[in-house]
Amino acid sequence: EYIYGEVSGRKNLPAQAGSVHWQDYPKAEAKRISLKLEKEMAQVRELATKGLAERAKAGIKVRQPLQKLKVKSEKFKVKEELIGLIKDELNVKEVVFDKNLKTEVELDTVVTPELRKEGLLREMVRTIQDMRKKAGYKPRDKARLCYEGDKELTEIFRDNQKTIMSATGLKELTEGPVRADRRGKQKFDAEQEFSLGGRTLRLGIEKA
Repeated sequence: EYIYGEVSGRKNLPAQAGSVHWQDYPKAEAKRISLKLEKEMAQVRELATKGLAERAKAGIKVRQPLQKLKVKSEKFKVKEELIGLIKDELNVKEVVFDKNLKTEVELDTVVTPELRKEGLLREMVRTIQDMRKKAGYKPRDKARLCYEGDKELTEIFRDNQKTIMSATGLKELTEGPVRADRRGKQKFDAEQEFSLGGRTLRLGIEKA
C-alpha cells in the first residue's frame, strides 16, 4: 500500500481513490501477431528438426560442436537475427544458405581436433556440475576439484582452467593424484571415474 502510494503519487487522495486495493487491474494492449514472424519461426523449428535428424543419423551427440549447417536457400528464408536460434539448437558454428544445395539441409559432420576438444570440455563441465549435485552443494558453494587421468584430458583441464572454474563454481582446480587416507578410502564429497572419447579421467570434489 505504501509503495503504491509513493510510486503512483496517490498517497494523499481519499482512501478509495488512493488505495491499491480499489484500483482496476491494468489492461494489456492488444498486439498484432506477426504472421511473417510466425512463418519464419516455423522454418527455424523445421531446420532444427532436420538438423537434429542428421546428427542422429551420424551418431553425433548435440553436446559435440560441429562447424556448419548448409541450408537450401530457395526453400528457407530466415532473418539474420533468428539464425542464432538454429546455431544454439544444433550446436553449430555457422549456418550457410546455398541455392545450389541438392538437399534441404546438409550437416558438416567432420569433427576436427579443435571441435573434439571443445566437445570434451563440455562433457567435463557437465560431469563436474553433476558431481556438485550429487554432493548436495548449493549454487553459491565453492569447491575444490582434484583430477588425474589420460594426458589429453588433463591437458584440456590445464588449458581451460579459468573456463572450467567459472562454469562449475570451483575455487581450486588441482591435478592429482586423487587423495586417499591410509586405508585407501577417498575423502571427497563426491568422486567419479569415467571415460571421455575412449580415455579415462578420475575426479574428486570437496567444499572449499
